[in-house]
Formats: sequence, C-alpha cells, structure tokens
Amino acid sequence: MNLVEMRTLVRRDLHDEDEANRRWTDAELDRHIKHALEELSRSVPFETECLIPVTDGDREFTLSTLEGFIRLQAVEYPIDSYPPVFHRFDCRADKLKLLDDILPEAGYIRLYYSAAHTMTEENTSLPSYLEDLVAIGAEGFASLEWAVFCVNRVNSGGTDTPKVFEAIGRERLAYFRNELKRLCSRNKVRVNTFFTPAV
Repeated sequence: MNLVEMRTLVRRDLHDEDEANRRWTDAELDRHIKHALEELSRSVPFETECLIPVTDGDREFTLSTLEGFIRLQAVEYPIDSYPPVFHRFDCRADKLKLLDDILPEAGYIRLYYSAAHTMTEENTSLPSYLEDLVAIGAEGFASLEWAVFCVNRVNSGGTDTPKVFEAIGRERLAYFRNELKRLCSRNKVRVNTFFTPAV
C-alpha cells in the first residue's frame, strides 16, 4: 500500500470522501500518516542490511548516511563467509566503532540494522499486516486535530462535536499504542547464537 492508497483508506474510515467538502487536506492527512508511521517504526522497525566500504584497518565509521537509522544489530566481516563471522562493536549516536583486534581488510563490511519505515506515493517498506494499524493511528491523530480545530466554531453536529472527535481520537490512539506495545520488537525473544569473536 502506497501513500495515496493509505490516504484513501484513512479518508474512508473518517467518512471524509466528499471532495467538495473535505475536513482534511491531503497534506494534513499525509502528516498524520507520517506521525503514525514514525511511532510504529520505534516499536516495529524495518529490518534491513547494507554494505559499507572500508579501507584496510578502518575501525570507526559514520552511520549518518543510513536513512532512517534506529538501531544497529550486527556487524559482519569478511562478508559472505559461511557461517557468517560477526564482530563486537560499540554504537554511539551515528558513530560505529569496531572493538575486535582483527580489523576488516579493504573491501566492505555488512551492517544489519533497524530503520524507520518509509511510505511514498510509489511504494512502502511497511508489511501489509501493519497497514490497518498505521491507518488507525493516523485517524486518531487527525480526529484530535479536528477536535481542537472545531472548538468555538459553528458545527453542524452541535456543541458536542469537539468532544465527539476527541473521544474518537483518544479511542483510536489508545488502540494504536496498545498494539504497538504488543508488537514491540524489544518485547520479543530473539533467537540468536553466542559466538566467539574472531581473533
């Protein structure tokens, strides 16, 4: 599901499909979708990997070029060995420091890391089972925004309109955040193997 499809889903759930009389602009809904995607990424990040070029004996690297970087999980070198050879490291902010005595030779090291999900008008990194959850989060943020906007305004729904939108927003965000706690990758047991660092 891309951003256009997600926006359509959110509009449908919020009953905001009348093009002549929309409550939210596309830009506003995109902002709420992005907000929900950012919160979800902290709990259920995108697991990915990349190759970083190294010169002989490099020990420190910058991670600032990794888009949406959240957390480093493993460092492998030499790459494509079987079984894989992983090494100890220290990661502070966007700096990676290798701690083993054996340093990589000229070539590449492979990093396994968690990153923020992306969603554009062409594609997304979000798995399909999380699409509805992002929509619910975006709907919650949009409803709270509208609750604030319609205070001290004439509303066709009457004086309770802000309270109704606030209740809808809070209910959807409560569900969204409870699901994030349940799905959080930090709460799950990861099956890994201890390894003896290369010497």
